[in-house]
Amino acid sequence: MIEIEIKGHYGQFIKGCLRRIVEDKGVIVYADDPNTEETIPLSELRLPPKDSPDSLTLAPNQHVEALLPLNLKEDQRENGFADALAGLKLQPTTATSRLANPLACLTCPSWWPCVVTKFRDDHAVVQLQPVLPEPSNGAPKEYTELAASLSNMTEICQRKILRPVSGDVPCLRKEDFFTHKLDIPPELLPYASDPAVHEIMSQHCNGPVSIVLENNEVTVLSPSAEVIRVASLLEEMHVRMLRQKYSIIKYINQTKRTDVSFFGWASF
Repeated sequence: MIEIEIKGHYGQFIKGCLRRIVEDKGVIVYADDPNTEETIPLSELRLPPKDSPDSLTLAPNQHVEALLPLNLKEDQRENGFADALAGLKLQPTTATSRLANPLACLTCPSWWPCVVTKFRDDHAVVQLQPVLPEPSNGAPKEYTELAASLSNMTEICQRKILRPVSGDVPCLRKEDFFTHKLDIPPELLPYASDPAVHEIMSQHCNGPVSIVLENNEVTVLSPSAEVIRVASLLEEMHVRMLRQKYSIIKYINQTKRTDVSFFGWASF
C-alpha cells in the first residue's frame, strides 16, 4: 500500500492510503476505513515526511505534531483526546464526502499540530493547536467552536507518536509516480480484479505500492522507480501463480457443482 496523508480542516494530517490516480485526483481510503474509497484532489494529499521520531529532541514550547487519537485497546491510560471525541454529538451532514465534513474525520488517526508544555524521558505533555477555520470561509458555528475547544486540550504522548512540524512537505503530483501494466490474460482479469490476490506480490516489492484493476488492465503504482523495477521482474511469476490459483478455484467450484448434481439426482 502507499501510505499518504490528507490535509484536514483543522491543520491536521489525516492518515490514509492511495489506491490509484485519476487525472489530477487521488482515490484514497482512510486509515480507519479501508473499504470505502474517496476521490480527493492531489493538491490535498501528500506522502508522509521522512523524518524519524527517534531523531526528535524535545524542548519546552516546541512545536510538534502528535498522532491522535490513540488506540484505546493498546493504551489503557487516561486519554483526553479520545474521551472528548467520544462525547461529541456529531450532527448529520449533507456533505458528499467524508473530508467535506470536518467532524467526520476527527476519529481517524491524524497528525495534529501541538506545542510541548512539559516533557520527561520519552513522554511529553502537549497542547493541541488546531488551525481555526476562517470566518470568511463560511464555516458553521459548531466547527469553529470545536476548534476552540480542541485548542484547550492537552494530551500525554510517548515520543514515538511525536514528530517535527512537517508543513513544508509538498503535495502529490501525478508525475511523481511510476506505473507498470501487468500483462494479465483476459480470462484471468475477473480473478485479478480482487486486490487481495496481489498481496504477496506487493510484499515482495519491498516498498510503497498499489496494485489495482482499471480499464481492464492491472496497474502497479508507486512513487519509487525501484519498486516498479522489482514488479516488472516479478510479473511472469505472479501471472503464473494467478493462473494456478484460478485453476484450483475453478476445479473446486466445478467439483461442488458435480457433487450437488449427483446427490440431487440420487435423491430421486
